Amino acid sequence: MERYIVENINNYTYDFLASKVTKDRIEKASKYRYDVDKMRSLTVEYALNKLIKSEFPDAILPVMLTYDTFGKPSLTNNILNSEIYISLSHAGDYAVAMICDKPCGIDIESTDRNIEKIAKRFFSKEELESITCDDDYFKIWTCKESILKATGKGLAMGIDTFSINNNRCMVDNKIYLCEQIMSPSGYVISYAVLE
Repeated sequence: MERYIVENINNYTYDFLASKVTKDRIEKASKYRYDVDKMRSLTVEYALNKLIKSEFPDAILPVMLTYDTFGKPSLTNNILNSEIYISLSHAGDYAVAMICDKPCGIDIESTDRNIEKIAKRFFSKEELESITCDDDYFKIWTCKESILKATGKGLAMGIDTFSINNNRCMVDNKIYLCEQIMSPSGYVISYAVLE
């Protein structure tokens, strides 16, 4: 099972979102300096709740999350009587959430910046040679970030410690599959799952 949801933060008001998420999320969002960042934070948890409710109609919302030492979120308890992995991301006007029955990661990035210099620093020679257009930089970057999330280690592992080949890569003797999904204009979304 691999399910994801994409939500535009502009579709909601702060008050609406605050009524649909946990107090912990409201507190976390309040620490952001800018309102748009607060909205992204609230929207990503709302998206997760909406996704869980669509897959598990009996789930009690909002779901409670805990975070490990690397910052990877997980459901606080097994309220769904099923092993569910989650991943969250937000950028620009969008928030994305993913649930899966295997370790997973999802990432969204806005394509409104030039990341060629970053790519030269963090992409492998093979990854750089596979680039044929500007969007390819973001496809590789979002795949790499998704894989970091799926491993549970995040940026502590280092984005330059592995290479993606044909939408697959091996990390710690485990193979991860990475795919792009339909993305809003000006964005790239990729997800990764343990094969």
